[in-house]
Amino acid sequence: MFFAVVLAQLMGMSISGYIVDKWGWHAPFWIGGILGMIGVILSLFIYEPKDKDIKQASIQMKDLILVMREPLLLRASLLSILAHSIIFTTMFGFIPMYVLQIGFYGNDLSMIVFSFIIPHVLATLFMEKLFVPEIALAEIFIKFFMIVR
Repeated sequence: MFFAVVLAQLMGMSISGYIVDKWGWHAPFWIGGILGMIGVILSLFIYEPKDKDIKQASIQMKDLILVMREPLLLRASLLSILAHSIIFTTMFGFIPMYVLQIGFYGNDLSMIVFSFIIPHVLATLFMEKLFVPEIALAEIFIKFFMIVR
């Protein structure tokens, strides 16, 4: 799942760079907006049959607050926010300005982005399979659904 998200980022950055070169920096925003609207319209046609035999209780705000107060979830979330802030500020903020100052060209930035994002893609692919213990994930999901019930 996470692999697909990061791979989509890689493809989006690559395609956007090409579009900017051809049609200017406004074009990716217009294209993204149009595709987003198409997605919203298509989502209106999703049909989910309702089972009359199964009653689903709505999720209450107090249950969500209990989940959000889970210490492990808070620590993991804060660590993720911190790590992504540092990574993306460095990669997309400081590095492009620095490499342009030392004499690289705009097209060279694509190679720098690839050198960042490809290990990111590979890491998410293998982290899901190798380093995330399935028992711990199952335990977290069980706790979540027990709280929600």
